Amino acid sequence: MLRLLYSLIFSISLMETPATQELYIKNMTVSAGIYNDKIIVEWEGNAGTMYRIFRSTNNTADFSQIGETDKTRYEDTSAEKGIVYWYRVSPSNDEAGENKISKNDGNNNNPDNSINNMNSSTSATVENINNDLIDETEYMRLSAQPCYNTEKENPDLNKVEKNGIILNCYSGYAENDAPQGHKLKDLLKEKKAVLKIPSPAGEKALFNKRVSFLKNYYMHPVKFSLLLTMAQPYIDRGELLVFSGNEIYNINRKNKQFTFYNTEFNTYILFESSKLHKIFKKSRDNGLNDILLKNCELFCILNGRKIITDKAGITRIVYSYDAVGLSTRYLKNDSQWKSSTLMISTSRPDLKEKLMKAERTNRKDR
Repeated sequence: MLRLLYSLIFSISLMETPATQELYIKNMTVSAGIYNDKIIVEWEGNAGTMYRIFRSTNNTADFSQIGETDKTRYEDTSAEKGIVYWYRVSPSNDEAGENKISKNDGNNNNPDNSINNMNSSTSATVENINNDLIDETEYMRLSAQPCYNTEKENPDLNKVEKNGIILNCYSGYAENDAPQGHKLKDLLKEKKAVLKIPSPAGEKALFNKRVSFLKNYYMHPVKFSLLLTMAQPYIDRGELLVFSGNEIYNINRKNKQFTFYNTEFNTYILFESSKLHKIFKKSRDNGLNDILLKNCELFCILNGRKIITDKAGITRIVYSYDAVGLSTRYLKNDSQWKSSTLMISTSRPDLKEKLMKAERTNRKDR
């Protein structure tokens, strides 16, 4: 009788034991620069499960839902080209899931460090010793944590480790199109403006002072025309690109470097010049310096890709250029440009050597 009672109690206890939650996600990957019209997020999971897709430009916070799917693949076609996005995936039948991810407000906001795992094709999102899937409860608990921490005892960034389980979230981006340089002849055709002397006495005095200062640095018109003629074949072949309208800039006075960005933030141009630095130092006129940098044309060679972060904290993959020369004037499209232009070359020895080598090669080919 007792044996029958024990058997009955044991059977009832088995019936009352909660079913183990299904294990559902691992090996998440995000495409990085493979496509120019989308970012593809893929993972391994259980067939028939609905998943929410979350995205952020910040790898520790501000995740918002961008879609839902019952597949283990999602194509993000709303991503802006060149911007680095971070992705997380959660099951849609967990009502608390969205809030747990969206309200993640980790303080370790450093997008530059997050780029270390941008190429995620061989990385797992969740893994333990057996590389098993984890259940929804554990996933949601871990995904509420920042994607990385910066504690000294944990030098391996981009992951959270809890109870032996590691959760990574990965970034990707859509390839952006390479900016096209301006045709030199088109820029010269625009130079039809007339330099006008302002009427108010104070403005007139400042104008005359600036113009008088710049006259000390104008390149001789014949030499300038010859220089443009020599550069023309390289521009025609696309070996030398001319950019104008890069009105966003930074000055590193210590290294005598000037960096330029266009309004779309898809270019990064570095110009190093001791001469321009000396001119700015001598002018003691930040207003004039600002005019000259915003009115300049930059003669550049491509130097690959670069990761930059703008003031909004958005990380971008941009095309990087080295400027070998800069031309500028007080009035951007001055009709008198031939006799009122400052033409300044780079002071970088390696770029100077490239220019000299290219010129020697060009002479042999003639």
